Amino acid sequence: MKPSEILLNPKISNRNKFGTYLKSRRTALGLTAREIAEKLNLSSVYICDIEKGNRHAPLGHLDQVAEILQVEESERDFFFDIAGCSHSNWPDINEYLEKNPNARKAIRLARDKNMSGEEFLKIVEDYAQTLQQKPSTTQPKEKTK
Repeated sequence: MKPSEILLNPKISNRNKFGTYLKSRRTALGLTAREIAEKLNLSSVYICDIEKGNRHAPLGHLDQVAEILQVEESERDFFFDIAGCSHSNWPDINEYLEKNPNARKAIRLARDKNMSGEEFLKIVEDYAQTLQQKPSTTQPKEKTK
């Protein structure tokens, strides 16, 4: 199963999303919990507990887990989202949110206006597109003769 399929599956609780993905991907790759644990220098019991939803995603090991599970680059954001769901913490964007109070304000505004994720994403994508269309002010102007 892809991380995006698990993230968007309402039948899987947020707490169980990462464990479901870990087990699904591990078995698809023919790996045991013990093999994953050894590669991460963790116990196999810990890995099994994650898979059962009894423990959170190992935040300090997520890049390594993604590598072991061969998570495609196009699925990385979803991978971090399902890891974040188990903690209510998104490690790949926390630093950005910490440094950008307006980003937090925008998210809170979207929440307060009861915007759907799709509505909020469309606004952000539309704005990003307008930024790409604006001429750069850092390019040197052509000299006129």
